[in-house]
Amino acid sequence: KKEIMEIVDPSNTADNRVDIYGTHSGNPITMVASLATLELLEDGKLCNYVNSLGDKLREGMDNIIDKLNMNVIMTQVGAMFNPHFDLEKIPTSPTEAALGNKDKIFKFHFNLLDDGVFFSPGTSFGRVSTAHSNDDIELTLIKMEKAMRNL
Repeated sequence: KKEIMEIVDPSNTADNRVDIYGTHSGNPITMVASLATLELLEDGKLCNYVNSLGDKLREGMDNIIDKLNMNVIMTQVGAMFNPHFDLEKIPTSPTEAALGNKDKIFKFHFNLLDDGVFFSPGTSFGRVSTAHSNDDIELTLIKMEKAMRNL
């Protein structure tokens, strides 16, 4: 619509003008790939699948934490999860999350790397994707328990 396109028109000097920049802006291949991705995600099945894998991984980790009697809180949003070592309560902000035991999170990370599992410490420790299966989660949980035991 004209009123929408006027907002992004570079010659528009109005206060409501929005600049749009991007390496792939307007690139037809990027647009086709984006549309195909949105079509794949539209029915929610793939998101539900990865979220269910995230649930399974967090539940498995909660069981490991209980079995090993460790002070670790697992947080999860959909397919993203994060272990927090030595916190007294579930963190509700990045500031609270940063109070966790950094030595343990890094040792946990390196124990997993030694066993062929890579998670990237940062804003969220791990993520699952459509490339993962229930078998992948089971194997990961075995390796995560081993990594926890070696802290």
